[in-house]
Amino acid sequence: MIVGCIISLLLSEAVSMKPGIDPADKFNGLPALFVMPEGHPVTFYLSMFNGRGLLIAILRYFKNIKPGKLILWYYLIWYFTTVYFHFDPTPKIWINALGISLVIGIALMLSVGSQPLKSWQTFRLFWMPFAVSSFSSLIKGQGFFVIFSPHWSEILTSICACLMFTAIVLLLKYRA
Repeated sequence: MIVGCIISLLLSEAVSMKPGIDPADKFNGLPALFVMPEGHPVTFYLSMFNGRGLLIAILRYFKNIKPGKLILWYYLIWYFTTVYFHFDPTPKIWINALGISLVIGIALMLSVGSQPLKSWQTFRLFWMPFAVSSFSSLIKGQGFFVIFSPHWSEILTSICACLMFTAIVLLLKYRA
């Protein structure tokens, strides 16, 4: 479910890219999927599933990623590695995290005022409180120092995952 949400948000982020991308943008001469007529998201989404379209969109997203969003991906990777090592299926943790996400997410939506937000930005306003709340519940009493586990193997796993992600992004930026 989370992977599906992330993929759909990547797609919505891709839709928001500005037109003017070179149609043969170093991806084997395949046409740029981002140059779509304004107001036709259905056409865009349908074109994403015509074989390699989804993969190309994701590759292009990571090829053009800005440093700020790269750091957000590091947060997500660190969060998922921590959840992997410390997962607790207790419904109370996840229900509380959803409740906090809803309350804080709505407050954050109100704080940005009448500015139109992209779906990816809206998702982040709700995802961050969920992640922080569930993370803090999972590590409570586990001996963590801020975000760092007392077990070096967990820290190294998180760092290696972030470094592998960085290598993939750099490979896409400078090789593709």
